[in-house]
Amino acid sequence: MKWTIKELIKLERWNNNIDETVDITPFLSGTDIIRASKIKVTGSFEIFDQEEFVFDLHIQGKLVLPCARTLVEVEYPIDLKIE
Repeated sequence: MKWTIKELIKLERWNNNIDETVDITPFLSGTDIIRASKIKVTGSFEIFDQEEFVFDLHIQGKLVLPCARTLVEVEYPIDLKIE
């Protein structure tokens, strides 16, 4: 999910809803995350004065992390609401 400001301005006129599935696997190197499911991002955005953007997002997915004590793989669900 990557947009330019011009793309967002154009999108808002027709449809300001977001419904995307994102693969974050390429960004996991150098982290403690072992695996990640596809991340579901839904929500909407508004533009104020052509310069301010407000996003209301709901992010869901699962990460697999090592346990701090045993290093056994532990599934960690993500369910975030962000503005």
